[in-house]
Amino acid sequence: MKKALSILDWIKTMSINLFGYLTAKIVYPILYPLRYDDDIRYKKPFWYYFDDEDGNYGTDWFRESLSYGDMSTKWRKFRVAYKWSALRNPAWNLQASLKPIDGEKELVSTSGYVQRSGVELSPYVFANFKYVNKDGIFKNNIGDYLSVKHSAFGKSLTWYKVGNKLYWRLSYANNLVSKLWVELHLGVSNDRYTFRFKVKWNLKLQ
Repeated sequence: MKKALSILDWIKTMSINLFGYLTAKIVYPILYPLRYDDDIRYKKPFWYYFDDEDGNYGTDWFRESLSYGDMSTKWRKFRVAYKWSALRNPAWNLQASLKPIDGEKELVSTSGYVQRSGVELSPYVFANFKYVNKDGIFKNNIGDYLSVKHSAFGKSLTWYKVGNKLYWRLSYANNLVSKLWVELHLGVSNDRYTFRFKVKWNLKLQ
């Protein structure tokens, strides 16, 4: 019963995130010209559609991945902002504000495992893909090659408690079949409720 309630809590939270995800496509372009107006920028519900963590234009590695990431014109700047704040991380402040309880974790159960470079990792680590550029330089979530060194491969399901609250996290990152690679995150990370599903075809490895 407690596991069912924990899953329902995740579904409820993700439903709120889904609302932000869908509406950001329309709301963010309206708010973008007002991004320096503090009366709008930091007032809810408008605040929910901005990103206090990485700003309007995202991270360096994200901008480097875009052909228009130099932001040399107003139009290019808007395209970068829209790609980051409306498409890739829509309504990020909303997502970041829906936090699980912070505290010491108590492991309840775990199945499967995640490994990096042949070393089994903590049951709390999500399986994930990490990338490098053509020169082998780490580029986090986007790059020319899937990094065997930096990625965490495998699958795991972990249940744990923080205080009296039960949480769970499910992850998978691997070559599913043939040239198809899949990365999946469900459940709760250390600081937010999460959902990630990425499908890649014919990745180049390094």
